[in-house]
Amino acid sequence: MEYLIENIKNKKITYSIEKGAIHIINDDELNDLLKEESAASVKVAKVLLKKYNEQYGDFNATFGSIALEILAHVYPDKIVRVLLNLDLSHVLKAPLNNILSHTDIIDIGENDVERWTLNQLGKFVDLFF
Repeated sequence: MEYLIENIKNKKITYSIEKGAIHIINDDELNDLLKEESAASVKVAKVLLKKYNEQYGDFNATFGSIALEILAHVYPDKIVRVLLNLDLSHVLKAPLNNILSHTDIIDIGENDVERWTLNQLGKFVDLFF
């Protein structure tokens, strides 16, 4: 999979696109962008959705759905990283590390199980900011 860089609000967002999916690296650049403005997830979603549509045609996810999925990966990742730095028992560290394994790359598939729900919630994305 080839990763590309898109400059969004002076942050280098790393992503890849393939038929049926958009993948975004959950890294410092993305986190810094969202720290400055959490609504920037909408901008990222719109830019990457446009790129997908230009390359493959219609993607079965709304920009609001994609924006919410970005946030649903970034913020749990941050919380888990803080918790892992605390003196927790080893019993808690394994489940926390498991969460991290699912947040490093934001995989947005148009046929994901949760896509219908996120598409419905995405209609109200402006209410979250």
